[in-house]
Amino acid sequence: MPKPINLTDIFSLLQQDPVEEKNHFLFLLGTDTVFTPRPTISLVDPVAKKSYERGETLSYAAQAVVSLLGEQEQAEVGAKNDPLSYCSPSVDVVNGPTTLGSEVGERIALGVYLALRAVANGKETLEIPCHSRGAVEATMVMSELKRIKKALQEEPHKPLHEILWAAPATEGDNTYIAEAMRKFFKPSENETFESRQKLLERLNNLKVNPFLIDPVPGGSKFGLKRLRWHSPRFYEEPDCNNYVLLLCRDERTCCFTPIVPKGMQPLIIPGHHGTASGNRYNQQGVEVPGTIEKRNTTGVQDLVLYKLFYFFNQCTNGRFNSDRCHVLNLEHESLDRVVNDFLQADEKGRCKQLLDKYLEIRENNDAYRYFTQGSYAWLGAQYAVDKQRFVHFRGHNHQRMEDVAPTLHEDFINQEHALLYLRNYIQFDELAKAPMHVMVGAVTTALKETIDKMLESTEMLTFSDNDAEIEEMASRTATKAETLKILRLLQNEGGRKIFFSGLSILIDTISQKYLRNNLSIEEDKALREVIEQPFRLLKSAKEAAAAREEAFPVQYKQILDQCDDMIQEGAKRTIEAHYNSTIQQADALRAQIGHRLAPAEHFTVVFQGFVENLTKGDNIPEKLALIQRQLREVKPVSIEGIQGAINDAISSLGELQEEELLTLKAFIASKQAEFLQPCFDAHLTSANDYLINLERLYKLARTLRNDYPSLQNLVSDKRIEVVPDQLHFRELALIEAGGALLKALVDERKIDLRQQPDCISQEFFMLIKQEAVKFGASLPEVEDLREQLTAQLRQIAKLEETIVGNHRAAEETRQSIENLRAKLLEASSALEGKNIEMGLQLQTIESLQRQVTSHAAQIERIRVETAAQIERAGQNEAGNRQTVKALLSKEEKSKALLIDDKLLPPTYEYLDHLLTQARKHRPELPNNFDNPLPYPSQDNFSSAAEKEAYYLIADKYNFVFGLKTLLEDTENYPLPSDRVNNFSEALQKENKLTIHRDEKLTRYLKTCFAVLGIIATGIIPGIAALAIYSLVSQKRNPLFFNHYTRGEEYIAGCERELDIASPSA
Repeated sequence: MPKPINLTDIFSLLQQDPVEEKNHFLFLLGTDTVFTPRPTISLVDPVAKKSYERGETLSYAAQAVVSLLGEQEQAEVGAKNDPLSYCSPSVDVVNGPTTLGSEVGERIALGVYLALRAVANGKETLEIPCHSRGAVEATMVMSELKRIKKALQEEPHKPLHEILWAAPATEGDNTYIAEAMRKFFKPSENETFESRQKLLERLNNLKVNPFLIDPVPGGSKFGLKRLRWHSPRFYEEPDCNNYVLLLCRDERTCCFTPIVPKGMQPLIIPGHHGTASGNRYNQQGVEVPGTIEKRNTTGVQDLVLYKLFYFFNQCTNGRFNSDRCHVLNLEHESLDRVVNDFLQADEKGRCKQLLDKYLEIRENNDAYRYFTQGSYAWLGAQYAVDKQRFVHFRGHNHQRMEDVAPTLHEDFINQEHALLYLRNYIQFDELAKAPMHVMVGAVTTALKETIDKMLESTEMLTFSDNDAEIEEMASRTATKAETLKILRLLQNEGGRKIFFSGLSILIDTISQKYLRNNLSIEEDKALREVIEQPFRLLKSAKEAAAAREEAFPVQYKQILDQCDDMIQEGAKRTIEAHYNSTIQQADALRAQIGHRLAPAEHFTVVFQGFVENLTKGDNIPEKLALIQRQLREVKPVSIEGIQGAINDAISSLGELQEEELLTLKAFIASKQAEFLQPCFDAHLTSANDYLINLERLYKLARTLRNDYPSLQNLVSDKRIEVVPDQLHFRELALIEAGGALLKALVDERKIDLRQQPDCISQEFFMLIKQEAVKFGASLPEVEDLREQLTAQLRQIAKLEETIVGNHRAAEETRQSIENLRAKLLEASSALEGKNIEMGLQLQTIESLQRQVTSHAAQIERIRVETAAQIERAGQNEAGNRQTVKALLSKEEKSKALLIDDKLLPPTYEYLDHLLTQARKHRPELPNNFDNPLPYPSQDNFSSAAEKEAYYLIADKYNFVFGLKTLLEDTENYPLPSDRVNNFSEALQKENKLTIHRDEKLTRYLKTCFAVLGIIATGIIPGIAALAIYSLVSQKRNPLFFNHYTRGEEYIAGCERELDIASPSA
């Protein structure tokens, strides 16, 4: 493979400089389509040579882009069976999957890799031209890129391969992407966090522009699930900057229902599924019959190439302007000529070529319509009652194509054709990318100016066919040239028919959007206003003309009447088509749900009907009767077994000519589509799809019924064939069908009525939930109450049994209690005395234990300190002999004991108190006394008051912390007497300061001064002296009270201790 799948390659590219060419083109081919470098007209095989006689569209476009970008020398053709079949630095072509579609997951994974590789290489736009299943693959590539971007944003540390592996893989999302991601992508050795961020940055800047041609995912024909790969992401709004979505009008093959994602408006083009790719024959290679006079069907391929390169030029900022394109010579004679003519023209010339091509296609319309009569071999046809093609519109449903986008309205192929025509009269250049309703508003404004010119006239104006003379007339009469050109057009009967046909198709487009009810309030108002404007304009003009009577030209009055009639007829047709479509879809959905809910024997009856009708019709092959005879013996037990039974019946005929085999299969397929396909579809449609479509159709019917009076008023001159009662009947029938379905899903345990499904609104869920209850489903709320009641009744029964048993036990124990009570009183009296005695003893024991522990610690501390002092003194014996002597003196030992017993304990106690207070303000403070308290800034407090309170605590703490340090500084002051003196001096000094004092600080100071007083005098103040001191100082003496503070208790204890230790004792 020229670009092997390797994440290491992506991260290597991210480390290099971005490439100069900023545009990348990822071509995803359709089912069974491979890169076709040259037209097939030269092939020998008669079937193969018909495939693409002029060339395959996307294969040619890819080669053209490579040539125009100057990358021919770097282009490579992939090896046989290589899905990447052609590539250059800026172009990749991926072959389509096979009919069964088992490779789609790998194709999507490859597309994602090529997109990521382009981004890593520095590309800023990604154009994705694609067809058929390739177009559906493109929607999934865009969905995956969106998912990858989100994962890179939300999980930046997750490796890229794990992000890729996390692709959805559920029964409802069977796109096979996850297994392909795991197969292809392995961890990268050079991946870093920074490289993923760089990839995310480039992904966020990438502009993605898909060009989708008939995106068909496939169906579930005959119950073959592999034909159908399904994902709700098909219908999500793609994450893209610009898009084109083309649907092929004349395809009718079963399983070829195209998708229309949310946010996209399709453009309908004539032809079958392969016409746009370059197949000018019908689906089975048959020429358009000679009975059709105009039978050239190559125009659609030309149109697609025009639109493709016009789209490329829009998305690449003029990269394919005429002055930047050279003449192509890619050995495609016809396509080279077509594309060269287009690329050499300027913007105006290109628009003219597009319009001319539409005119050519319109002339050959009967040839394209011929394709509706056929289908691809074996699959058979599928279409609406009026033979319209079905479309999956923003969900897994079946809507008529005409209800999704307007197709041929006599004069115009689609709305783009109409706009190109009207562009000759109205300047849309500034509105080229504006919404459709804005363009309709511009047409209405131009029409108003034209009608105003009519109303100014007293006779019909005469115009020259020469536009130059029109321009001169406009300048002379101060009138817009456009206005005069439109008036000239309207004065011609054929011209006004075409003009109003164009306006009608545009109104039709926005009317369908309005009627589908997928609008916000603002959108609803804006669209209604635009739709009503032309009607109000013409009505007002007719009234003004009538008021002028004879002064108004009769010809102009006829023009206004005819125009009003045409526009009303168009609106009437659109509304009626929407009404009929809603009725048909509602009835079809009810029938499909009927098949889904029918008992097993129902399918046997359906199968028997299929077998009995197998040989009915015209031109029946003889051998079909043999197949019928064998199938009559089959008793199918499942849908999946039918195709096997049919294949067995065909095989029993022996070898057949290919043409005969195809004929047999075609007859069988047509009968299967008629009799069996509804059952297949019914059983393969998911519950969510059923619920979504039920609500969608319910809302369509309700909205149309409610809007019918105003819509009828809009076209007051014509009666709209809409029956509101029929719409109301469908509303009720859809609710009934939803209720029956919900009941079945509850029985199958696939849904819980307690929980609203995410796919429908609460309002609609309540409607069908009530209906489900009518069908016998248990209302979950009632069921919950019933279960609660049953549980409560069981609990009451158990309680009653317990009460009876307890009553007997209570009676038996009552007497025992009485007997025991007397003994208990006697024992309690004795026990109380013992308890009091034991309590006193325990208190005494605990007190002694505390004293022993305290004294042991003090003795150990003194021993350790003395030993340390002796050891230090021993190191300098000569200098410290006096110190040692002093330390061993009775006085120093006494003072050391006083420090440990009398000064340090209250100091630590008060520090503990202050630290507790401080931690209330600053919980992060360490719970120890190793350091002073800090003074944080105001930012660390909730208020100034809190800061002030904390600072007061810190001042006191740090003051006491300093005293503690003085008492414990044995290194600088080995003598306890020195430490006591230092403590005393510091205490005296701080006592004179205006430090804030609380009650505990005052007590602490009193305690310390009392101890210091004892140390200084050696005298213990007696009770009388303390009383005199209390009287003189007018301070309460703590010895005169029973309840002491901590400091007071300490002083009292001091006196008792010193009474023993004092020398005067």
